Parts: sequence; C-alpha cells; structure tokens
Amino acid sequence: MDADSGRLPPNPASSSATALMASDSLIGLAIVGALQEHGRRIPENVPVLMYDDQP
Repeated sequence: MDADSGRLPPNPASSSATALMASDSLIGLAIVGALQEHGRRIPENVPVLMYDDQP
C-alpha cells in the first residue's frame, strides 16, 4: 500500500509488504481480493489485519 495515496500498487504481488492493516472490514476485504487476484496467499504470504467495530 502506498503511504501517500492509500492505494495498492498496480501489482500488489510485487510489493515488499510483510503485513497489511485495514481500518475497516470493507477495505480489508478489498485488499484481500486484490492480493489474491495477483497470486498472494492470505495469511501465508501476507497477513491482513482488519479492525472494525461493526457487528
């Protein structure tokens, strides 16, 4: 994820991120989907932490 734009790079599989954190579950699910589209396995390749207080 680019710290300046808050967006995933065009190919998240090429990112050197070792873990990602999302401020809510909708963003987290979008991150997981994008990573999986590029062949990354969750949590084996990149753990994704989602924080949300909605039921």
